[in-house]
Amino acid sequence: MTPESIELASQLAIANLQPAERNTASLATDTNGAVSDSSAPAATLATLLAAADGTWYRAAWKELFAAWAVDLPENVKPDFCDYALQYGLLCLEEQGNWNSLRKFNRPAVLRLVAPDGSRVPVYLRHMEGSRLELVLGEALYRTSITQVEPYWYGDYSLLLQATPGGRLYLRMGDMGPDVKWLREQLERVQGVQIPATDVNVFDFALQKQVLDFQRSRGLIADGIVGKNTLIQLNTSAGREGVPVLMAAHTD
Repeated sequence: MTPESIELASQLAIANLQPAERNTASLATDTNGAVSDSSAPAATLATLLAAADGTWYRAAWKELFAAWAVDLPENVKPDFCDYALQYGLLCLEEQGNWNSLRKFNRPAVLRLVAPDGSRVPVYLRHMEGSRLELVLGEALYRTSITQVEPYWYGDYSLLLQATPGGRLYLRMGDMGPDVKWLREQLERVQGVQIPATDVNVFDFALQKQVLDFQRSRGLIADGIVGKNTLIQLNTSAGREGVPVLMAAHTD
C-alpha cells in the first residue's frame, strides 16, 4: 500500500449508510467505543472513482435536490436544471476553487476526474475547515481537501433560490415584481425602509442599498444583483429551507 493510500485509508471513513441515517458525523463504533473493524480492503479515492458508473450522476443530483427538500423521481431525465425551475431553483454551472464554494456556502455537485480522465459527479454535503463530507454513489465518506484536490479541477454545480420571476440579474432601470421582491429583501436584511416613487422600479435609492449590502458581504460593489449577491441575500434574509455547506458557529 502506498503512503497516499495509507493516509486516505486513515482519513476517508466509509459509512455505507442509507440516506435517512446520514445525520451522524462519526465513524461507526462497536459497543466498547472502538472503531469497528471491517474485512473490506481500504480503498483510495482513485479506485473509487475508477469504479464509478453511470448511476453516480443521478445519485449526486438526487442528493443535491434532497438538500432543498425536493424529490428527484426516476422518470425525470437530465437536464435536471430544467426540473429545478419548477421549484423556484436556478442551476449554476461554475468553475472555481474551495474558496468559491465557501463564498457561496451551498452544497454542490463536484465533477471529479477519474484516473482514466472521465468526469465523475459526486455530492459535496458539508465542509468544515479542510474537512469534507462527500457522497460517492450511494455511500457517505469523510475526507479532506488535500485528498480530493488532485481529482478536482474546479468544476461544480449548485442550486440557488430564484427571484419570483426567475431572473438571475437585476440592475438600475429594471422594472417588475422581481425588483419589488429585491427591495423587500434588502429592507429586511439592512433594517431600513428604502424610499421609492414606484417600488417596482430599480432606482438610485435601491442601487445604493445594493452597494451597501455588497460591501458588507465582501462582494464586488457594482450595484448589479447577480448570482453572488442573490445567494448572499438569501442567506442573510434567513429564508427557510436554504441548505448551507458550512454550519454557522455560535458562541
